[in-house]
Amino acid sequence: MFNLTNLILKLLLELKLKNKLAKITNRTTLNVFLVASIFIWYFIAFKFIQTGPSQDYLLLIIGSNTGAIAASALVASVWLKNLKNANLFFNLWISIGVLISFIPLVLNTANITTMLFIAIVYGVYFGFGMPKTLRNYAASIESGKRGRISGFTFLIIALLSAILSSFILDSIPLTCIILAAIRLFGLLSFRMLGNLEEFSKEDSIEKTINYPLKRTFILYFVPWAIFCLVNYLTVPIIESIYKYNIGFISSVPIVENIVIAVSAVASGILADRLGRKRFIMIGFVMLGIGFAALGLSGDSPSLITGYIYTVSDGVAWGIFSVMFLLTLWGDIAKSRKVELLYALGALPFIFSDFLRISLQQSIKFIIDSTQIFSYASIFLFLAIIPLLYAPETLSDKIIENQELNNYVNKALKKAKKESLRNNKTPQKLSEANSQNKVAEKDTTEPGKKYEEACKFAEKYY
Repeated sequence: MFNLTNLILKLLLELKLKNKLAKITNRTTLNVFLVASIFIWYFIAFKFIQTGPSQDYLLLIIGSNTGAIAASALVASVWLKNLKNANLFFNLWISIGVLISFIPLVLNTANITTMLFIAIVYGVYFGFGMPKTLRNYAASIESGKRGRISGFTFLIIALLSAILSSFILDSIPLTCIILAAIRLFGLLSFRMLGNLEEFSKEDSIEKTINYPLKRTFILYFVPWAIFCLVNYLTVPIIESIYKYNIGFISSVPIVENIVIAVSAVASGILADRLGRKRFIMIGFVMLGIGFAALGLSGDSPSLITGYIYTVSDGVAWGIFSVMFLLTLWGDIAKSRKVELLYALGALPFIFSDFLRISLQQSIKFIIDSTQIFSYASIFLFLAIIPLLYAPETLSDKIIENQELNNYVNKALKKAKKESLRNNKTPQKLSEANSQNKVAEKDTTEPGKKYEEACKFAEKYY
């Protein structure tokens, strides 16, 4: 027994897996604030530009905004890849964001041309800084912690976006103040972050190449694009099915947002332990369950069926938002073309709303409501096929270390129970717990800690 315990403790000390949760540095925390602030700013700005124009020009406004984001993001990801003075760029970019937040105050938002201009300016601004911000975010987080931190980051984005969006309504001055305040918060976070060049040697985007970049990216990008396509193509049909049930329609966003938030945090934490690939496949399975429930219900699905789909869709969105927007591309890119992958990876999400609006009226006449879920199921099946050939982006070593850590924790708990059965005195149990805490702490003196751990094991196991 002692030899087994001795070996386990030695492995723990060598691999430095004694802490369950690694301490998040100030740099990581502030990068979370930077990413959260720019996405919250964009979601509120996007909602604002949808409220201004009439429905006749809404597609033009959204299309201009979407195209501006895509074009500027791709240009910035290539042009700013080898940017030497990142501090100057972020200072200027965030400061400009504060200024352009007040554009609606000085222009006539009732004019379609003006709203088109605002949509393009906001789209160019967001797209130009988004890839570099996400690259900096990915570089500040180790691969084994990126999932859980991304989960909490998305939770912050979802909650604050929902809360702040409820204040804008038709008040243009209040909207401008909120947008400017968000960018000022981002600027404050960046100033606290310090000199970016100081961290260049600490980037956690690994330097080793374990798999082909293009092939891996395509195998994950195709399912993500299919999901965004299928999910938003079915929205008009679902809205038409339940259009007479006002209570259900009004409750769906609340229920789904809660599910998305919980799913995002849970999937982020578990993806750091079990890997990314299996949770992405779980997301497709959940969405398939929702479509199957609607498809089997015929022309008049019940409210229970509607809520089953809502929960399934929420779980899928929570998983995919964390994996495809914040986590996966940093894992895949490692030290290569990080900005470009983040820009490309965001395109399906950016274009999904434009696709939904453009097809909202015509899709109901092209495909019968009873057949669309069958088509959706076929597309979901096709989306899973590339995932079967995609490599796991979380290192095997990290997964094995997590499993070893869990095994040792169970062994320690079992040892405590055995100590209680052997009638250890309270003083000795207190001493054992103290020694256990010492053994679990990270240290720069492995030799000394190893000796202490061996003494603890020999005494109490």
